[in-house]
Amino acid sequence: MQKVLIISNIKDEARSLQRPVVQKFMDGINASHDNLHLSFCAVQELIFTVTDGIPGIQLQGNELKDVYTVFHLRNANMFPDYASALQLYCGHYGIRFINEGDSNMSYFGKVSQGLLYAINGIPTPDFVSSPRNSNLFAYLETHAPVYPFILKHNNGIKGKDNYLIQDKKQLEKILLQENQGYVAQPFIRNKGELRVLTFGPDMIPMVFQKTAVAGTHLNNTSQGGEAIEIDARNVDPAIIETAKKAAKLTKRTIAGVDVLLANDGSWCILETNSTPSLASGVMVDKKQRFYSEYLLSLGKEMQ
Repeated sequence: MQKVLIISNIKDEARSLQRPVVQKFMDGINASHDNLHLSFCAVQELIFTVTDGIPGIQLQGNELKDVYTVFHLRNANMFPDYASALQLYCGHYGIRFINEGDSNMSYFGKVSQGLLYAINGIPTPDFVSSPRNSNLFAYLETHAPVYPFILKHNNGIKGKDNYLIQDKKQLEKILLQENQGYVAQPFIRNKGELRVLTFGPDMIPMVFQKTAVAGTHLNNTSQGGEAIEIDARNVDPAIIETAKKAAKLTKRTIAGVDVLLANDGSWCILETNSTPSLASGVMVDKKQRFYSEYLLSLGKEMQ
């Protein structure tokens, strides 16, 4: 049987007329076919996960790949990063995806990047996310997270909306906010992050290490973190190559790849920023030099 899941964006269930209209449409089709069944959900009902490098998307506790054979996204422009994650999920598990072009967007959010890295074997932290905070809270209550853990907004930048959650009370307070779409990750004790600034696949990147100041878990220099430059040639080549691979997968030439350096000696890719601070932040003079060299190299390629 062909089992189709129609996914759309419903921000306000109480006022939305979309669900009953779509349900009536589906009921007519389902009643007419024995080998075809349509279902509908709001993207806000879905739970997105990466667990031990395995991507997952759940609806009411069921893994989508175990139930449905076709996805049809509607209004994908209203939830672009989650739409990209759905597209990646379908491609990975061989699920037919209707209107693929509607979600063929840049991987700019934390959720789609997490799935992208997991699918391509890039070390990245486990996570769970939902476009609706109440669903994320319910999931975390059921799965008993280990405190403390990281809670950050999918579209958060420069360390904003990024919290170290110590208990259920703090978690509930944050998820009751109007700002929807948080991501929960394990807290990995670390000695800082590397920012690998890539300038194309061939040029040696600029690298500096960011370290949090006392009293915060944030390594971001915009949040007071300290930074020192590191010669890329003195960095583990595997880190540099993986950072370049992450930039390439996200289709970003000039990118700021954040690499978390765990206390146990392991490392993982947190995310790839498409707009790393070049004209501001730390070491602007060095960034100017790397950026200029890259732009000049483009002229040589054209000759």
